[in-house]
Amino acid sequence: MKKVFTEHGSFKKSFYRAWKFLAAAWLLLGVWSAGAAEIFFSFRAGEGGGLGRIELEDATGALIAQEAVYTAPTAREAYKVAQSPEGYAAMSINAEGPDNLVIRAPDGRVRALTIPDKLDEIRIEGRRAVVGGEEGGVFLVDLEKAEIARTWSLKDALNPPGRRPEDIRMETGGRRAWVSLQKDNKSGKREGNRVVYLDLESGNVLADLRLPRDRESLHYGREGDFRQRGPGPEIVMPVDSANTLLVTLDLYGAIGFADLAAARAGKLSSWSVQSTALDESWGTAFPDRLVPFRAGDRDFALVVNAGAAGGAAVVDVQKRLIAQRIPAPHGLSTPAFIPAARAIATASGGKLKERGSEDVEKTYQPRSEVVVFDVSADGGPLAMRTISTDAPTHALRALAPEKNALVLVSAGEQADGWLVVDIAESRIAHRFDAIGRVIRIAP
Repeated sequence: MKKVFTEHGSFKKSFYRAWKFLAAAWLLLGVWSAGAAEIFFSFRAGEGGGLGRIELEDATGALIAQEAVYTAPTAREAYKVAQSPEGYAAMSINAEGPDNLVIRAPDGRVRALTIPDKLDEIRIEGRRAVVGGEEGGVFLVDLEKAEIARTWSLKDALNPPGRRPEDIRMETGGRRAWVSLQKDNKSGKREGNRVVYLDLESGNVLADLRLPRDRESLHYGREGDFRQRGPGPEIVMPVDSANTLLVTLDLYGAIGFADLAAARAGKLSSWSVQSTALDESWGTAFPDRLVPFRAGDRDFALVVNAGAAGGAAVVDVQKRLIAQRIPAPHGLSTPAFIPAARAIATASGGKLKERGSEDVEKTYQPRSEVVVFDVSADGGPLAMRTISTDAPTHALRALAPEKNALVLVSAGEQADGWLVVDIAESRIAHRFDAIGRVIRIAP
């Protein structure tokens, strides 16, 4: 690719060895940089991949350190990554073992754990992680001990048998978790289209909410193929202040609302659904990214669509309605709410979802821009603007969202570079190479 990441762009092996030596020395002395943002990411490089760590000055975005904290040929399918304020980080590898979950402790120790599934989603709360597998496993992991604390098989734990986890959302201090199951399997014997609520302490399934399949005109697929025969729940988000459970519905192109207290008790109550499409059509929007935010004294969420028409929907959570529809590029990446800038920022990853002849088809068309939605103080309409970049953008993470407007962006044709963008001043503050192709950034 054309090299556009020139600042700190020629990282030599000796440079990395020096950084790793200094990092170890700083850790032993307990003098990590004050005012630094530490961000973890998954990457691929050569024949392998791994878990990376980057440290930036949170006030300026200047690079302090970048290193691979774990690399292995078996990490070629390095995938999703999460981190906690307590200093833990974990990365799933989208393959069945060995060593398909990587854990990095606050003291710098790195351990690899083998989990009997092909891993996907991962969430961290404190010293716990919940990991989902493509074969239907949900795993509670003790990050301090680096061991599996509890396992659920959605095939065996649910009746009728469940398929596989999609999104995971931990709550109540890591004691419970919401899990969405998006699709049935091909034969229809293992059902998706439901949201379950797990007690991570007892192992009990507290709720199994089977969502209505009430728009049959949107279902499709060959006879005997049940994968696209329901609303397709993806992101699940509990909002206590509004007593509302939000669920994005991929195949129906919509967002659903339910009473949160009733859902926790195992009942789907006051269920309502609204299209997130710009033209309010059904089955075309494919909403699959969401960020909650507060404006004035109210709770909102911004939902972005991956359908060809793109668009973003502002959800008034208390009123359970879409308050605003904004023309926007399709497939924006996971947004970040930045209170210090009173704005929401997202990379322009360009995911495109379309109905194929037999299944939903996905392609990616990343664009050279960061998209910003300015949030009014009183909860009024959002205003969208774009910041041009000289390389396609893929994902981003705020450095210090309560302090300033800086975001770290993975960029480049091969996602092999970093940009630090000041979204308040609409400028690129820094740029440098990544240590490989960046796959995911910890939210």
